[in-house]
Amino acid sequence: MYAPTDKVNEAVAWLIERDGSRPWFAHLSFNLPHSPYHLPPLELLKSDARSLDPYSNDVNDNPHPYFKAMLEAMDTEIGRLLGTLTEAQRENTYIIFLGDNGTSGGVIQPPFQRGRGKGTVYQGGMNVPFIVAGPGIEGGRVNEALLNTVDLYATFLALAGIDVQGSVPDDRGFDSISFAPLLHDPDAAPARDFAYADAFGHGLPPAQAIRNESHKLLVIGGVEELYDLRADPYEHENLLSAELSPADRRHYQDLKSRLESLLASE
Repeated sequence: MYAPTDKVNEAVAWLIERDGSRPWFAHLSFNLPHSPYHLPPLELLKSDARSLDPYSNDVNDNPHPYFKAMLEAMDTEIGRLLGTLTEAQRENTYIIFLGDNGTSGGVIQPPFQRGRGKGTVYQGGMNVPFIVAGPGIEGGRVNEALLNTVDLYATFLALAGIDVQGSVPDDRGFDSISFAPLLHDPDAAPARDFAYADAFGHGLPPAQAIRNESHKLLVIGGVEELYDLRADPYEHENLLSAELSPADRRHYQDLKSRLESLLASE
């Protein structure tokens, strides 16, 4: 049995057992796409990927077609899972699709840069797919607001009608911010004015990244980099390699101050 298919089979069986009288929460993690790259079962594919040779050396030398085939297989299985929901369930269920990290180096594609994907704090390792569907959400709308995965907790509480602040003890730190208003109101104010991430392991030096709406500051092995993501979304031009403009310097100083404050709170 193909592991993603087995996972969906179990999820479908679990959903069928729900009686509809109580709320439920299901979390399904796919292991697609992920190395080792391979050709999924043909019944999960409709594209030209069906003609790929599963035993070819291209799996190692040119893995991207197989990577795309794995994405297609995941899409097929997600479609099968959602197809088991009744119309009433679909009308009363929030569905969230979220990537867990960026693209692996062996299959990352331009304009993203090799060595700046999974395991790093560059956009290729942090800027992941995030799709939400559900009651009152307009399909096809795109929102560029800053979010962090920690915000899922507060958002789930808000969507369930639970008081977010009242659910956390006063003596506990709480970084999650609900983005529920953004789901239903395209004009809602962004929940965040900055987002933070760090990375360690993978044989790479410790790294931190903090960004606001336009600029991003990285500290990798103690070396700073600054990017204007509006003008340079794929981080090709490190602004700190030249004299900063007054506007860029304001962003740099603000982000550095925020970062120092966050690290001091650990």
